Order: sequence, then structure tokens, then C-alpha cells
Amino acid sequence: MGALGQIKRAGVLLALVLVMGGCTAPTEITGLRPLYPEASRGWAKVETLRPTFRWEKFPRPRDSKPGGELAKGVRNVTYELRIWRGDRRRPLELVFERKGLTVPEHQLAKPLAAATRYFWTVRARFEIGGNPRVLEWGVRRRSLGMVGEGRRWPVVPNPFFYRFKTPSKG
Repeated sequence: MGALGQIKRAGVLLALVLVMGGCTAPTEITGLRPLYPEASRGWAKVETLRPTFRWEKFPRPRDSKPGGELAKGVRNVTYELRIWRGDRRRPLELVFERKGLTVPEHQLAKPLAAATRYFWTVRARFEIGGNPRVLEWGVRRRSLGMVGEGRRWPVVPNPFFYRFKTPSKG
């Protein structure tokens, strides 16, 4: 590989490091905002192995156009919650999935593993005028302006899902 190829490769690797959390750019949210555990630049900490996940209710105030037409037409809102065990960079194994939640929170019945990193996300399903709709899965988004970042990341599950760590003891 020539010098130009090495420079291009180094640039791509640097971009990946920045996107995967190696920078301190502010965290923005796409999708429903997590209330607990909160989205942060690092790993949120939970106090128990059976945390109660909370997120903003849908429809949100920002979903209403002038006159509130969207919010008025939304019916039958339910939520879907997913949790993955992960490593420092990405989700690895889906450990929990629940559909049809009618309130914007859920406490786990079974405990998670102690001292473990997890990724989680949530989205709303609803109807407008009898037609089914769904929001995008919630993700953290960095303010870097890089292509493929956050919700448009081509990897599933998304390494930009919300992150948390469980305590050493239950």
C-alpha cells in the first residue's frame, strides 16, 4: 500500500474512533428520549439489576404541527423495548424484548448480569386515521456531521443505542 493509501486508511480509522465514542461531542437524540437510564456520552449507571426503564411519552409536544393535528390523530400508542448485552463498542446479544407496552416505562422481571455493559432502545407504534405507523428506534447522535452516524448507521443492532452499566452487586 502506498503512502496515499495509508493516509486514507488512517483517516477512515480515525473517523471510526470518533464515531464510536472516542470524542466528547455533545449527545443528541433521535427517537424517543430516554429518561432512565439517561443517554450520555459515556455509560449511564443503574443502581439495580432490575432497573425500571423510562422514556418520553408519545406523541411528544414537538410532534404536533401548528394546531396540533398530528397529536389529535394519534391512537393506540404502544411501545417496544429492546436490550442487548454488549462490549465497549457495540451490542452483541439481544437479552430482552418486549412489545405492546402501554405506558412509557417498564421494570425488568428478571435481573440483568452484574457489572455488565448493555445497550437499549425504544420506539412507539401507533395509528393515524386507522393506518399503522412506527417511530425509528431511539439512538444517540453525535454532532460531528459524519455520514452514517447515529440513526442511519448501516449496522444492526446500532452501536448508537443508549448505553448503561449494571452495578457489581444487585
